[in-house]
Amino acid sequence: MKSLRPYNTFGFDVSARDIVLMHGIEDYLRCVRDSGPRLILGGGSDVLLSEDFPGTVYVMASRGITVERKTADYAVVRFAAGESWKETVEWCLGCGLSGIENLALIPGTCGAAPVQNIGAYGREFADICEYVEIMHEDGTCERLPPEKCGFSYRMSRFKSDLSGCLITAVGLRLSRSFVPHIGYKALQCLGEKRDLSALDVYDKILELRGDRLPDPARIGNAGCFFQNPVIDREKAAELQRRFPEMPQFEFGSLVKVPAGWLIDKAGLKGFEHERAAVWSKQALVLVNRGGARPQEVLDLAGIVTDRVRERYGIELQPEVRIADSRGFVDPKSPLRRSGTGRGH
Repeated sequence: MKSLRPYNTFGFDVSARDIVLMHGIEDYLRCVRDSGPRLILGGGSDVLLSEDFPGTVYVMASRGITVERKTADYAVVRFAAGESWKETVEWCLGCGLSGIENLALIPGTCGAAPVQNIGAYGREFADICEYVEIMHEDGTCERLPPEKCGFSYRMSRFKSDLSGCLITAVGLRLSRSFVPHIGYKALQCLGEKRDLSALDVYDKILELRGDRLPDPARIGNAGCFFQNPVIDREKAAELQRRFPEMPQFEFGSLVKVPAGWLIDKAGLKGFEHERAAVWSKQALVLVNRGGARPQEVLDLAGIVTDRVRERYGIELQPEVRIADSRGFVDPKSPLRRSGTGRGH
């Protein structure tokens, strides 16, 4: 068995029978044709590996950037799946391409970005996606346009079904003239700045994320553990009567509520359970305080979901993808908890 500790940002010391770093076509073909148990990872930054894996873990490591099309208004750029998302944002800004700056400092790889439809500060991967390139079992490649990717809030067709295919690259459509997206509350102060640029937005987001999120190189975590819940308007109105200070945001015909606020006001910011904890600066983040087992984090997540359900009648859903010995579990499955994780 080989250790997966270097390949998950929680830093859990779980193992796999084999680990393959995928650098190119031969590795891709081995992965898509593997009929045994397999698990595909990018940067390991949005996953919780809950136990040892009896098969092969394939880690995307391919690199390459190609400008495929350029007009006066935009450029379409292909990024190999193993490219760092953080470095991708920096490369785009360095080339005078914008639209991606709100997604700065999100850990992980380009190939993982469409799986979660990563998003932050009012923007999502889907907003800049030109295509997602996949390889099928027979070795053929296909480019899926955004409308065939099933993008929605922190969701895509790839999150629940990657069987028989592998994401090998993404194509991004980026603007050559800056259009600010600063409707998010924490960014609205930028509207007062003259000659606002994409770099100004990028710098502000680095400041915000640096203040609130722990560095996984020092404190094991997988970023925001829970999704912001989306509820119907009747439920939102009932909660607004009971909790007038609760932030609420229009989300199509529904209403989005900040999960971090719910967890904080439920008294759980900084709460510790064995060697896991709710991060003291951002209640959406669960951390490995040092030497935690995966089950300790799962039990803590169970405590959080119980407390929020009891107080607000809202069921939190993990944003982090959870994998067990069979592979990634259904994102809508209940958290697997031990008997000791149910108390308060």
